[in-house]
Amino acid sequence: MDLKLVKIVAISKNIKLDDLAEMANITRSTFYNYLSGKTSIPADTLKTLSDILDIPIARLYSESNNLELLHSSEPPPAYSLAKNVGEIPLVHKFAHSDYLSAYNSEEYLKSLPIYPVLVDQLPKGNYLCFEVSGDGMSNGTFESRVTGDIILTRELQKQQWSTGLNVNNNLIIVHREEGVMIKRITTHDVNSGLIIAQSLNPQYEDCKLSLNDVLVIFKEVKLVGRNSEM
Repeated sequence: MDLKLVKIVAISKNIKLDDLAEMANITRSTFYNYLSGKTSIPADTLKTLSDILDIPIARLYSESNNLELLHSSEPPPAYSLAKNVGEIPLVHKFAHSDYLSAYNSEEYLKSLPIYPVLVDQLPKGNYLCFEVSGDGMSNGTFESRVTGDIILTRELQKQQWSTGLNVNNNLIIVHREEGVMIKRITTHDVNSGLIIAQSLNPQYEDCKLSLNDVLVIFKEVKLVGRNSEM
């Protein structure tokens, strides 16, 4: 991706490129690889630069005809992603409690920051990006989801809850008491409405939850931003 605009704006604001790299928490060598196009820039890093320099991220897209934002240690998908950008509302890790209290407020959802996601054709539904917090889903494999990772999710409608939630899928569970959690369901008793939620990290015990206390459930569609420190 051509980051010429980043360099131009940084210079106009009297920000040295080395200082900009430090402000964005990027190593100098990695940052210059981004600038030269040797390395594809992750979407979350691009968003950080746009915030620091106060450049609308859509303008950065328009400056490039080679948008390569995905940067992940996961195995490559079995299909090719169309190079289209979807702008999905993002719930930051520090805003989980805010989302819990205002999850059904249309005004609040419209106030969320936008996260750019490379998308193919997505089925109809309600989509949100969540920034992962905590190490509950970290087990040292590519399946791990660690603090700072960004995942694209699709809301599961409540009628889907009654037919049995899929096991082995990462779910964002918004619970009245426990807050926003990323878990996997190992057991779902449809009759009682009880689920067993599991963390990938073996240090965490499974927890039993009643769906009566669950406000919203989102199913992970894909990882769209990997913690740059991983």
